[in-house]
Amino acid sequence: FDPPPRPVLDAAKVVAVAPRGDVVEHAFAVEAPGATLHFQIIQMRDQLYVWVGAGGVGEPPMHGELSMALKTRMSDTPAVTTLLGAGGTGGGGEGVGMTDCVSNQVAQRLAKRTGKCVVASCNIPADLSMLQVFAEKTLLAKLKELGL
Repeated sequence: FDPPPRPVLDAAKVVAVAPRGDVVEHAFAVEAPGATLHFQIIQMRDQLYVWVGAGGVGEPPMHGELSMALKTRMSDTPAVTTLLGAGGTGGGGEGVGMTDCVSNQVAQRLAKRTGKCVVASCNIPADLSMLQVFAEKTLLAKLKELGL
């Protein structure tokens, strides 16, 4: 270039910010009859992200459904919507059917309980309905332990 380009001056400044612990992750696994349940809870100031996956022997857990729920001023029941999937094959198309929008139900119950916006992904095969109950009880016990 003739003349060479000059840097443009602007008012933007980069300021280093020390982490305050506003985002905290909790990940754990629990052995259950017929599968290993994997949990991930990401706790933010006004939001909670929960992922639950079931993996059988030699079978990794997957991320298929994703739902969000939050309280509104119009109703005591939190509004809920499906962000990914809708039951079906869990997004991966692998043929293992997930329960019909169990993520919606979990997100809605947790939003009502915590008062936070909740994004939930519960990926447990439909043929393991007792495992779903066990997973939700385990999740609620952990949330209680965390003070939520």
